[in-house]
Amino acid sequence: MMKSILSYCLVVLSLNMAYSQGTSHEITSVEIRKKKLKVYSDSLVMFKTTQQLPIFLFSKNFDIEKSDIPLKNNHNSESLRMAVLSNIYDVKLLHEIATAILKNKNYSKIKPDNKSIPFANYTFYDLILIRIEELKND
Repeated sequence: MMKSILSYCLVVLSLNMAYSQGTSHEITSVEIRKKKLKVYSDSLVMFKTTQQLPIFLFSKNFDIEKSDIPLKNNHNSESLRMAVLSNIYDVKLLHEIATAILKNKNYSKIKPDNKSIPFANYTFYDLILIRIEELKND
């Protein structure tokens, strides 16, 4: 509950900061998308200091529940889980999160309910391993 409130406050704060930068242009959906995804990726980075897994890792329907995050391309569905992970570049951190996920008894290979999204057959854990491989190959 507290993490949900904190996540919400971070989103509101980041959007407020974007609106109050003194520019007269409207915020685009791309900017909103980046800011909202950053809140989730930042919560993964915070694992370094808190050693607590963000609650969204345990959601079967993260991609659907967070449908207020604008899509990259309105004509295609996408995996918001993979979009969040694409903002993480620290391989060691990703390994630590993957290890913590495996040690957590509440995480039992949770896969999305919605099979129409990309990567629907993959858990957050699987996507972390895919992201690690992407970073190693870069």
